[in-house]
Amino acid sequence: MFEAGKSAEDVGSWSNSIEEPIAEADEEVSRLEKWLVETNEEIEHRKQKDEEERKARAQQTEMKLEFERQLEETKAKQQPVEKANQSEQRKTKLPKVQITKFNGTYQAWLPF
Repeated sequence: MFEAGKSAEDVGSWSNSIEEPIAEADEEVSRLEKWLVETNEEIEHRKQKDEEERKARAQQTEMKLEFERQLEETKAKQQPVEKANQSEQRKTKLPKVQITKFNGTYQAWLPF
């Protein structure tokens, strides 16, 4: 600029006019970097939360399946015992009761 015949004052004012937009741009870059860091932290936090929820659901499902498996095993173990009890009950016979036939009128029914 000095070669073009400009004075030191002209160069200083030009420099000051350039520094102001550069400072604003630097502030904007700093603000955007801060926003980017916060956004990345939020995304990471969400990922961790989602992963924890997924693990909790998987663990709950696993516990439910284990409970159902144990329930089925318990039922399977009790089934032979129940069958044995039923077969013992079937062997029991009731005594034969002899019922006499009523050959009278309905008025004679009560003393019968």
